[in-house]
Parts: sequence; structure tokens; C-alpha cells
Amino acid sequence: MNLSEYLITHNITFYEGHVQQISEQIELLNELSFNSEKILEIGFGMGHSSEVFLSSHPNRIVVSFDDGNYIGYSVGKGFIDLNYPLRHTLILGDSKKTLPNYINKINTTFDLIFIDGGHSYETSKSDLLNCKKLANNNTIVVMDDIILNEDWKQDWTIFPTTVWYESIKLGIIKELGIIEFEKGRGMAWGHYIF
Repeated sequence: MNLSEYLITHNITFYEGHVQQISEQIELLNELSFNSEKILEIGFGMGHSSEVFLSSHPNRIVVSFDDGNYIGYSVGKGFIDLNYPLRHTLILGDSKKTLPNYINKINTTFDLIFIDGGHSYETSKSDLLNCKKLANNNTIVVMDDIILNEDWKQDWTIFPTTVWYESIKLGIIKELGIIEFEKGRGMAWGHYIF
């Protein structure tokens, strides 16, 4: 049973869009994370991206940050813990606060960072800048909800896209690729510049 099926058995049928709805996105995330043993994720939601990352590598660990505002997120977390014991950590709260607290307590870097949290300008910028402190020269950073095609833009793509391209212009990010899957669904990836 996968996570979506598990959620249905617990009467959870409403949640936002997620990476498992687009097979191309699953394939690309698996390709980008192929050699990654430590993944940082901003935006756990119900756990769909965590499931993608954990199911594709037997020794991988994922640390997720989420505000915990979705009813039923704990059911998704329960599924992840049941199927991938001791390989997932969920830190709840506003990432503008919890991420700096985490950075101050731990001295580590991640192989891949997947940012799909809050979609406001302030949160998108804070997450992208704070995550640099958990990266190294080889870390791949992926920002979800990046759309350039004017016809495919949606409210939730505006600020992540703005922050991503501002960061490129400011010399914070070197973009390696971008893909747009459909209206409102796309992502870009690259490296932090040190």
C-alpha cells in the first residue's frame, strides 16, 4: 500500500497537489537524488515527496520541515515511520524560525535540498537563503513550483519563481535546469554558489 492509499483508508482525501501526481517529476527527483544519502525537505505536507525519496534508496535519511497546518499530516508521518523506521525526522513549525534553530544546533550538510514549503515571497526567500547554510559545493537544491510560461503561472508559483531568479541574479544560485510539467507545476534545480 502506498501513502495515497493509506491516507484514503484513514478517510483523508483532501490535500494539496504533490509530486506523486506527475510521474515525470517522480522520475526527475529520483534522478537528481540518485547518490543522495541525506535529504532536507521544506514542506512535508502529507509526506508524498518523503515517500519518493525514502522508497528509492534503502539507507537514505530525510529531514523535513513543515508548519503542520494540514489536518492529517500526522497520518502521513505515521505511514512514513511505519514503512521507513528511523529514517525520517519531521520538525514542525514556521520554517522561518525552525530552520535557523536547526542550523544553530547541528553541524551538517545535505546532499539534496527540496524546497516546497510556504509560497509567500518572505517564506520562499527565507527558506532558500537559510538552506544554503546546510549545503556544500555538491549539494543539489531543488525549488518546486517554478513556472516561466505566462499561461501556466498560478498564484502559488509567482513568489517561488521570483525568489529563484532573484537568487540567480544575486549570485546565490547557479541554475542547472528547469522543467515545466503542466499549468502550475514545475521545478528548477541547481547549486548554491560559495
